Amino acid sequence: MNLDTKIGYRPANGLDVDLAYQIKSRSLKPYVEQIWGWNEPFQAKAHQEKFDFKAITFITYNESEIGFYELVEKDNILTVANILITDQHQSRGIGKIVMDKICKRAQAKKCNLRLQVFKINIRAQQFYKSNGFYKIGETPHHYILQHSLTFQ
Repeated sequence: MNLDTKIGYRPANGLDVDLAYQIKSRSLKPYVEQIWGWNEPFQAKAHQEKFDFKAITFITYNESEIGFYELVEKDNILTVANILITDQHQSRGIGKIVMDKICKRAQAKKCNLRLQVFKINIRAQQFYKSNGFYKIGETPHHYILQHSLTFQ
């Protein structure tokens, strides 16, 4: 069976706040811990306050949620606020399929596509570079990347 046929998507809803937090904390905790330290009550409260289910799409594999992406559109820029896939489903081509879907959406809207990635997350940087992103700026802890989309 083709990998594309096993991957699905579903929009988040207001009841998904805990599921999104579980995926987010498992994915980002190692990096946040190294940079700032992990404060569980602070992280949980910040997630609860900033959770915008309208911007989130869950990624499913064989009908189980294995990650999500979060897109924010403003001023003709589509920003990937998060693209998180659980560890056991990484390096299987799923991220590439999801990124292609996001790129097609940006192209259809004729929006620039941007994201930021932790400077210490070399693996993610390599993934984004191999998927057409290049550095356009940085913050103390992140590189800001843009995709080299072409519009027709």
